[in-house]
Amino acid sequence: MTTPLRASLLALATAGALLISAPVWSLNLIGGGSGNPFSKYASTGPHTTVSEAAGSECTVYRPANLTSGHPVILWGNGTGTGPGTYQGGLNHWASWGYVVVAANTQNAGSGEEMLGCLDYLTDNTMASQLNLNRVGTSGHSQGGGGSLMSGRDSRITATAPMQPYIQGLGHDQSSLDQQAGTMLLL
Repeated sequence: MTTPLRASLLALATAGALLISAPVWSLNLIGGGSGNPFSKYASTGPHTTVSEAAGSECTVYRPANLTSGHPVILWGNGTGTGPGTYQGGLNHWASWGYVVVAANTQNAGSGEEMLGCLDYLTDNTMASQLNLNRVGTSGHSQGGGGSLMSGRDSRITATAPMQPYIQGLGHDQSSLDQQAGTMLLL
């Protein structure tokens, strides 16, 4: 595996661990207990995963056996790439119980396609198995900018953009100050 790809996947896994572990922060366990509470998230989670088309506009990475209450992550790809480029990281999140929906676009800077994927999920039969009160966004480069743009939507509870590109390509720089939820800027 190339070094930049390994770094991207590590960042993806780290962001997922932080999104997953918000309750750990609220319980004040960071720094107070022994060991690193995030270390277990470096390994694959307990769920077997599948990926599937969600219409023609999105790809879903999810646990093979959906139960109930699965949080959702919206994903935006970097310029010129598709979800397959990030498949390892997106499956990693799904292995921890997330339903990850990635926009099938090479231009995710506006965040509109990401929110379209959320609309698809809310109108889908799997909606009853999702926790639509726990929806995060993430993305890389232009998709990171799209993560910020979609993070302004009131349905979004957290954003974790990675190396967000915020110069043009549908991005409004004021989105940084308009997040509906908490943000981890990577």
